[in-house]
Amino acid sequence: ANNQDDVVAIVDLSEKKVVKTTKVGSKPMLVALHPDGGRAYVSNGGSGDVYVINTANGRVMKKIFAGKDAMGMAFTPEGKELWVTEGGDNIVSVIDTSEDKVVSEIKIGADTHGVAITEDGKTAYVSVRKENYVAVIEVSKREVIGKIPVLPLPDMLEFSPDEKELWVTSRAGNTVDVIDLSTRKVSSVKVGLTDKPQPHGVAIKK
Repeated sequence: ANNQDDVVAIVDLSEKKVVKTTKVGSKPMLVALHPDGGRAYVSNGGSGDVYVINTANGRVMKKIFAGKDAMGMAFTPEGKELWVTEGGDNIVSVIDTSEDKVVSEIKIGADTHGVAITEDGKTAYVSVRKENYVAVIEVSKREVIGKIPVLPLPDMLEFSPDEKELWVTSRAGNTVDVIDLSTRKVSSVKVGLTDKPQPHGVAIKK
């Protein structure tokens, strides 16, 4: 997703070159590939929508308005739903991927940003940037059931391979916070080579 060009670049992995660009909404942020491999979903922070792209031909299949500042995305098991954070509306929008339409909105807290869903599809975690916590959501009921305080400006989330820990980047804390999901205790790892590295993304080798 090319944030300043409002396009998604499609790269041929064998040739390591861009073979096509697709125009999407304003300020595309992230791309999530559906488990069936046939669709890619693009969150657009500026226009607040999600574009659905056919991966075979790179064409836009549908535009779904989800709310202000679309950012984080996570699929439930088998890709039946796509959860999208909308920081400007302080919500998570739930998209039914069989029809590609919003079927629910979950009110959470000020500036929702990252989202992660467990493999069993029972629990979702959402970072709430302006209130410095990670919300715990029961997926089936779409209700917040807990809050885990973390360092300031939590951004993106990633599970450890065994899902016993949740790693959360802290933009203002300049750390990655590690949440033990059984106890909800938090430890922190300092990152960066400068005084203000502002960590955003995180990935863990599975």
